[in-house]
Amino acid sequence: MVDLPSVLQEYNAKFIPDTRTTREYEQELGDLLLVIGPIAKSILCLEAAHSTVADVFIFFVAFMAEIDDLIKRDKLDLPLPVIEQVRRLCNWRFNKMINEAPSDIFVTGFFLVPGIY
Repeated sequence: MVDLPSVLQEYNAKFIPDTRTTREYEQELGDLLLVIGPIAKSILCLEAAHSTVADVFIFFVAFMAEIDDLIKRDKLDLPLPVIEQVRRLCNWRFNKMINEAPSDIFVTGFFLVPGIY
C-alpha cells in the first residue's frame, strides 16, 4: 500500500515556483509534449469528417517523420533508452498498421487520390 502523504510530499516539490526541481519537471513535460504533439495533431486531423484512408497514411508518415526529426536533431532531452523505446513503439505501430496490415488500403488509397503527391 502506498503512503499517500509521502507521495504527495514528493510531488509537491515539483510545483514550488523557481526551484531546480520545478524547472526539471517543466523540462520533462516539455519533452513529453514534443513526443506526443505530432501524434495528437495527427489524431485531431483524422477526426475531421472529410478524412480519407489516404489522409491516414499521410498523417502517419508525417508524424513518423517528425518524431524521426526530433530524434536526429537531438531536440529531446530524454535518456537514450527512452528515445529508443519511443522509436520502437512508433515503428511497431507503423508496421502493424501499414506494412503488416491484412490489406494495403492506406497505401492504395494514398496512390489513388489524384494530385496528392
